[in-house]
Amino acid sequence: MKISIPELKDLTKRAILYYGYNEEEAGTILEVLLYAQLRGNNQGVVKLIGKGIPKALDTRPIGVHKETLVSAYLDGGKTHAMVAVKYAATASPTTESLAYGEVVPIPTLPPRKLAA
Repeated sequence: MKISIPELKDLTKRAILYYGYNEEEAGTILEVLLYAQLRGNNQGVVKLIGKGIPKALDTRPIGVHKETLVSAYLDGGKTHAMVAVKYAATASPTTESLAYGEVVPIPTLPPRKLAA
């Protein structure tokens, strides 16, 4: 079966939302799954088959337990790992940590063009 990338993106997002994630969380998970899928990695959309990736019922907001000038100890709040990692990579640095160098969020990579 062949499916276009826009159709795959739409179907995947709907599946992620079905598992209980909000729009922002779904967008993050979708980005990671499609990145893997479009590169032939077996950690892509196949994760949605079977039990899938349901959102834990006891999630809580991601929190910072301890912060130093160069690091932070985060509590992911039982959120999906992809969501927690994005938070960690893009969280605003403290004034003190900026004294040691600017923290730059990981950019969104453009999708790879597939051969026809």
